[in-house]
Amino acid sequence: MDKSNDRLDWWRLAADQWLHNARAGFVEVYGEADDDFCGLLDKVMDYWEYVQMPERITVNVALCGSGAAQSWHVARRLAFGNVTTYANYSAGSAGLWLFMAGDRRICKPRTEFLYHGNLYRWMQTGPSDEQRARWMAERTQPDFDFWFGWAQHNGPFEFDADRALELGVATEIVE
Repeated sequence: MDKSNDRLDWWRLAADQWLHNARAGFVEVYGEADDDFCGLLDKVMDYWEYVQMPERITVNVALCGSGAAQSWHVARRLAFGNVTTYANYSAGSAGLWLFMAGDRRICKPRTEFLYHGNLYRWMQTGPSDEQRARWMAERTQPDFDFWFGWAQHNGPFEFDADRALELGVATEIVE
């Protein structure tokens, strides 16, 4: 019997484990929230809705700095309550949308956040400035005008974990 690990398809094993965990309510976002990832997460949410809804959903945004316009749709669909999100290193762009889907949003002290300025103007895709500002204002301390101003700003609004807690972007900071 060959006890070598060379014959194992490690990518397939990792994908199978990710899907098993996602069906149980734990989603790991490591890398870009691109069209493929968002499409897969959308299908996982279909599974939750039609087959088995976990008691609580946990989304770990380990490292996510960009993604697809579809991440807006996925995050809004995910934001139905009983969702805990974690941000470990970076939650910017699509990662911020996925992080904001949680009703309990936990970050590490070193987490970096990024809310886009006028990026969506030249992309001509995704949510409008008003939609983004309205959703952030509904889920955080600052009002619509604060987030709308940053949405129209020529550059990103970058902030750390302490500022995220102050703004209500994060609800807790843990080590």
